Amino acid sequence: MNVDRRTHWPQYAMSDATLTPRQQQVLEAVAVADSIDVAAHRLGIAPATLKNHLTQIHVRLGVPSTTQCVYVAMRSGLLS
Repeated sequence: MNVDRRTHWPQYAMSDATLTPRQQQVLEAVAVADSIDVAAHRLGIAPATLKNHLTQIHVRLGVPSTTQCVYVAMRSGLLS
């Protein structure tokens, strides 16, 4: 695993990772919201549902944190 020297985060292999359209919506909402509750409200879902989506996103992208999910998705072109 290589480390990105600018961020000190590992570089993850993203060549085969994809997100569903809903997972992209969830990750975009989380990326711009101040909190999980705000992101859930914007999407019209319960915070627990949003957390379930995030758990699946963590698995798909192979990263342990939501911040890393957003970072990896942006770097790989899955988010704009």
